[in-house]
Amino acid sequence: MKKFKLCFDKNKEMDWLNEMSRQGWNLTKFGYGLYTFEPCTPGEYVYDCDLKNKGFSISPDYRSILESQNIQIIPSGGFWFLVRRKASDGPLQLYTDDQSRLEQYKKIRRMFKVTAIAELMILMFLTWDIAVMIPDREPLIWTVMFLCTLLVGAAALTLMNAVFQTSREIAKIQGKSEESYPCGQWVVAAGMLCMGISLLLKDYAPESVCEMIAGFALGLELVGALTLAFRKFS
Repeated sequence: MKKFKLCFDKNKEMDWLNEMSRQGWNLTKFGYGLYTFEPCTPGEYVYDCDLKNKGFSISPDYRSILESQNIQIIPSGGFWFLVRRKASDGPLQLYTDDQSRLEQYKKIRRMFKVTAIAELMILMFLTWDIAVMIPDREPLIWTVMFLCTLLVGAAALTLMNAVFQTSREIAKIQGKSEESYPCGQWVVAAGMLCMGISLLLKDYAPESVCEMIAGFALGLELVGALTLAFRKFS
């Protein structure tokens, strides 16, 4: 059985996988949101996760440590990997003390930030191409670019939300009160809205006006992106 699910909260992801195990489904493969399961004895396995410590791979030393504790690495793609162990061997938690959990969450947040910044940079290039560079005589290209922009924008906002959620987990571990979402999220959203307005006005307003609104939108997106990327809990 295969399931597609995008998880950006590791605690919720582990709760889901452990619930699938209790229902008699064991995870055998994972990559980019696609989970592959096979039937198992209900509750046979327990799960945990971590970031790969060598880019897209796991170092031999880390593998040895995991294997020495009867922990099996589940084949996966990307920076993330999942592990499982027989429930009869006891609970599975790779990081048990506050300091190690804090370091893990900081690595996860850093990964989300880098990915979010990359998505925002792509978003800015796409929106600029749509608003300024693509000629009116190419409606097909414009439509494809517009759809790509929507997808990249949705991905960027999702990743930014993941940064916020991870920061909140870090604050909990540090014993700090949870803060409200920084205004950077809304600055980026305002930039995307302004870019949409510039596109709608393309056939009705002077080109210079549309370009001015598009430039303003790009500026908002950049400021919001920097705010989201570098602001931390005090």
